[in-house]
Amino acid sequence: MEHHAVVERHHVFAALVADRVAPDLHAAPGVAVTAYAPDGVVEALEVPEKRFMLSVQWHPEDLYDGDEAMDRLFRAFVDAAGEYAERRHVQR
Repeated sequence: MEHHAVVERHHVFAALVADRVAPDLHAAPGVAVTAYAPDGVVEALEVPEKRFMLSVQWHPEDLYDGDEAMDRLFRAFVDAAGEYAERRHVQR
């Protein structure tokens, strides 16, 4: 199974899964559209001011096996969750 989306440049998401670069799109203040489908439907969002806040319209955890881009995306999520848990544990 594959998932195709055009990916915006200059964002964390692009560094993880970029295969094509898109023209600039706009979302709500503080939120960046980082990928969209060929038909223009938004596929991924990112909040650049946050350490790791990405949203995708598919399930990378179902696609990571055999897909290096989805593997990087899923591993980045797991790593970010671990770092968040570490920070919370230290703050207690």
